[in-house]
Order: sequence, then C-alpha cells, then structure tokens
Amino acid sequence: MNKVSLFENWKINADSKPPLAGFDQSFFVETTWPCSIPLDERADFIFLAGKTEADLATGDRWFLRDGFLPLAWFFYKHPAPQTKVRLYVHISQAPLVPEAWRSQVGVHDVASLNPSKKSDLFICGSMTDFYLSQYEFESYFKNLRTLLANQTFRKVYALMPGRFFSSSDYTASYHLQFGCELARTFGTEIQVLNENNWFTEFDFGQSSVLNINNRFTVSYSHIVNKAMSLGATLLNFENSPASFENPNSIELSMFHGLSFTDRLPRNTPSEFEQLISMIETAKALQDDPSAHSDLPWPGWFTDACLIFRKNRTQET
Repeated sequence: MNKVSLFENWKINADSKPPLAGFDQSFFVETTWPCSIPLDERADFIFLAGKTEADLATGDRWFLRDGFLPLAWFFYKHPAPQTKVRLYVHISQAPLVPEAWRSQVGVHDVASLNPSKKSDLFICGSMTDFYLSQYEFESYFKNLRTLLANQTFRKVYALMPGRFFSSSDYTASYHLQFGCELARTFGTEIQVLNENNWFTEFDFGQSSVLNINNRFTVSYSHIVNKAMSLGATLLNFENSPASFENPNSIELSMFHGLSFTDRLPRNTPSEFEQLISMIETAKALQDDPSAHSDLPWPGWFTDACLIFRKNRTQET
C-alpha cells in the first residue's frame, strides 16, 4: 500500500526547526492557519499538541480543538490518566477515546442559539492536506454533494487559503484538484474572500457556514467560530448537540454557544485499540522514528493514522 506523507514536499528552513523536546505549538498553529488561530472565548479551548498531563493539571477542565491525529498521539503517549482533569473532545472524535480515559472524557460541539434558514453559504477551511487529507479527498466531496443535493443558495462565498511551505508539482496538483471539487460541488460562481479581512466583506447574518474539514488535525475552526459570532448559522451534517445526554452550555457570543456533556455517547465503540496495532506496525517499519521533528508526532505515526482513516472510509 502506498503511503502519502503529509510532509514529503514541505521544505522548512533548517534554522527554523524546533527540536522535538522543545516543540513549539506555534508551528502546529502555523501549519493549520487560520483554522487553528487561538480563540479568545469564555470556554477553555486548547490544543493538546505538545502538552503533557502536567500541563493539563493546571486546570479543572479543557475543551479540546484537536482532530484525529493529535488526539491519537496524546492517548498513545498517555494510555491511562494520571490526573483528575476532565477533557471534552469534539463529538466527532468520541470513538477515539480509549477505555482507560472514558470516565474522564466528555464531548462538546457548538450550535447556533437561534438557527434559521439562510440565503447565502460561506464555505471555509484550509486548502492543504494537513487539514483535509488526500486519502479522504474524493469520498469527502462525494458525500458532501449528496448531503447538499436538495439545498440551494443565492450566493456562495469561500475562504480557503492553502498553507504549503514550498511550490511543487504535488501542491499544484492538490490545489487544482481541490478547486475542481469545489466547483463541482458548489458551482463556478464562488466569491473568494480576502484572508486578511474576510470577516468584514459581507453580512454573515444572511449566511450558513460550512466547514470543509475531515477533522484530521483540527476539530473546531477559528473561522467557524468567528463566522458564528457574527451571526452565521452552522450547517452541520454530523451529530447534533441536541442529542447530548444531560448537556451543559456556555454562551460564546449572542449568536452561538458551546454544548457539552460529561458522558460519551452511548454505544460508542472505541477505535483506539484498533488503531494501536497499526501504529505499532508502522513504527516497526521505520528506520528513523524521530523523522518530522517539527511536530510532536513522528512521520510513521502520521502515516499509520492516515492509513487507518483510509481503511475505515473504504469500509463504510
């Protein structure tokens, strides 16, 4: 099976590389910018990338913005909790929580406080395979077209910056394929927004916001949060906070809020144990386990997670 490394075409100046032991979370934020910009909100949102349990012990609870890859790495490095801290993962990541952690992990998701049908659509994300992996590219957009089949919008706006660190045939091909999929799904009359002042360019109160994201690295985007705080209604085809058991809530703005519950969804099978065997196999095949030291997880771990996700997508 061919493996596509997320990093094989990323050329970073050697002087800018932080060592693994001194990992700087700003690099993780940079690779997924602007989706991973820190949130200045009323809830304790964090990324686990580069954090230890000692770091988490400085608070009572944390709402995690991490996607599949950083969550899998954290649970791989910390298979059982050593503190009493309570974590809340995005609802889409609930199956990844290992058995030993399930009593201390709940789920969260955002929702519009007064949802209503909107005339326009705002699509957002990051045009890079660190955010929407190439392994799930085709199936993701095919499924999205099915979900949107009966919906029409007056105008479609897009903010989809590409965060690659070099020019190459691979990145050019990826961007071209991504653009074609966007046109096939939303039509060719898409108004592209300026990434520096996008939130001032139109009325979000008339828009639904759709996050183009397979939640591989980031589960809750700054762009989505900002758009909802300006009045956009989240177009959510996944699990709804309305299905949470005994939910609590935090108001994030006058337009949207965070719902969370201490309990993981009922009958949610853990996928972590299935992932472990693939991780160990990938690790055994690697000669240099310290590769890609810009991030807290090595390259073989990234590959294992990608292949696991690819196999799961093909099975479903």
